[in-house]
Amino acid sequence: MLQALVKAVRGSERPGHRYLVRKPDGKGGWTYEYAAATGVQQKLPLGGARQVDLPFDAARQEPPVQKGPDHAQDRRGAELVQKHPKEIVDFDRLERQVNAPYASPEVRARGGSRHVPAEYPDVPTGTWAREGWAGNYGHDIWHLQELDPHDPRIQTLENNVETNAEGRGDDAARYAEWMRDDALRAKAPPIRLLETDTGKFNVTDGHRRLAAAKLAGKPVRAWVSYSTETGKRAYDGKPIKTGLTHEIVLHNALLRGEKVPDNVLAAYPDLRTKMDEERKDFAPLAQIVQSAKPKRLTVAQVNAIYGQILEHLQAARPGQGSMPERKAAKDKADALLASIPEADRSKISDANLQRLTALV
Repeated sequence: MLQALVKAVRGSERPGHRYLVRKPDGKGGWTYEYAAATGVQQKLPLGGARQVDLPFDAARQEPPVQKGPDHAQDRRGAELVQKHPKEIVDFDRLERQVNAPYASPEVRARGGSRHVPAEYPDVPTGTWAREGWAGNYGHDIWHLQELDPHDPRIQTLENNVETNAEGRGDDAARYAEWMRDDALRAKAPPIRLLETDTGKFNVTDGHRRLAAAKLAGKPVRAWVSYSTETGKRAYDGKPIKTGLTHEIVLHNALLRGEKVPDNVLAAYPDLRTKMDEERKDFAPLAQIVQSAKPKRLTVAQVNAIYGQILEHLQAARPGQGSMPERKAAKDKADALLASIPEADRSKISDANLQRLTALV
């Protein structure tokens, strides 16, 4: 309660106004933005006898009632709820458009992308793009951001630039020269970042561009794929996550009771049915285990879960349906296996072990 009040009155040196946000003033200080308050002023005690002015509405405001399950509270991409897939930037087409010039003999003769500055299409920062291929939870979406290359959330998983492997460090220095030219930097292809379960961003494409931005002292644009909860939990109670998709954005909105336009729903005719099925915890035994939190599982419990795993592995074999269906079955088998504690996995029966060995 105390923290909520402090947040509400930050910057209250302007009585009668509500603090919104503070921004750097470029001189080492801050500028504050306020909204004019409405209603009768109330005085609330804060820290004993001290009195703080608050607008009447803010003083009486009740915390919002959560609508829908916890995993539906992720509102990233909420602006896409009103957008038909055809109204969202086609991520695959954009990548093909960028890469096409580098296949030309002229550019290849000049050394390819390492020696010829790219000409990325004019895509505004803040744009969302959608992949054409659909996975278990639908079509992945990417969010274009501009970030400080020294942002501690960004982490690289290789050191090829630092060690100058295959001249990558030299490339980064060359790219840095380009980035110092704002016109060239504006056309530089964004790097790609995948958000991890811990909130870090793994660089999956663009290590040299990231290093170049650091050398040039310039911000770097990045396509970011966010991590979000599926609604399922592993045996230890931790949420199982996946990349944010357009379908998850829409499903979250439906779970919160929000309106999704009919033409958008028409693009995904089985959205509600499919996503309800995909995002429910399909391992009831694992749910029981998690809720009771026993230290060990019985042989019967272990083999009941193994039985479900075998069914999904059978459905994941080549020739058993479409590729997305096989991948979905494999993902379910993996999640079920994760629901069995390591110490109990050896309790598998001989019959289940033989079937499992034959399938894997």
